[in-house]
Amino acid sequence: DKEGSINTKTYLHIEKQQDHYETVIHGRRLIGHQVYLNTPTQDTAPDTQDPRINALKQWIPISQAVRYNRSEFM
Repeated sequence: DKEGSINTKTYLHIEKQQDHYETVIHGRRLIGHQVYLNTPTQDTAPDTQDPRINALKQWIPISQAVRYNRSEFM
């Protein structure tokens, strides 16, 4: 049996309160608790020797070769 559509207002009801923050991303409202961090955080760029990056660099030419060779046979 396929269930009908779910009314999210019935199952998930969140009201913005004084200690909540609200974020809007692509028209969707995200409401949650404010998070305080003791130290500033920074994203770090991946190391150029990261094996995942090297694997990607090697995989791209392989995937292009497969695509071009496949198009010759079609």
